[in-house]
Amino acid sequence: ETLALLNRGATLDEVLHAVKVPDAYLAKPYLAAKYDDPEFLVRGIYHFYAGWFDGDAAHLKPPRTADLASELAALAGGAVKLAERAVRLSEEGSFRLAVQLIEFASAAAPDDRAIQATRAAVLRQSIENEKSLMGKAFLAVYEREAAQRSKG
Repeated sequence: ETLALLNRGATLDEVLHAVKVPDAYLAKPYLAAKYDDPEFLVRGIYHFYAGWFDGDAAHLKPPRTADLASELAALAGGAVKLAERAVRLSEEGSFRLAVQLIEFASAAAPDDRAIQATRAAVLRQSIENEKSLMGKAFLAVYEREAAQRSKG
């Protein structure tokens, strides 16, 4: 599926959200997504065949994350607004969006201890809802970092 979409000109974002492993396969204990996540494998296949560029013009020469985060925070009314929205999204179960917004809030206000505490909480909820061990491990690294930064 990944290669078929790639050959049709799909972007990485389109491929990641279109390719699904059939439930019948995931139900088999020896194919269950425990350590890895099928999405990570799809990303690897895409990059193996298409290279580093993901088909999104904004990713060709992206701005610094801190600059983008500061701009988005300004548009939203401040980094605190981004953090508040991340909490709401997390409570609603929209963990992908929640993590993205809390990371933007953190990048826009890296020394704000309250935002770092909120970041740690959002990441903890994401960890609890992540199925793959790899995903949990990466999120946990950033959750611990945020918790430390919240204490100064």
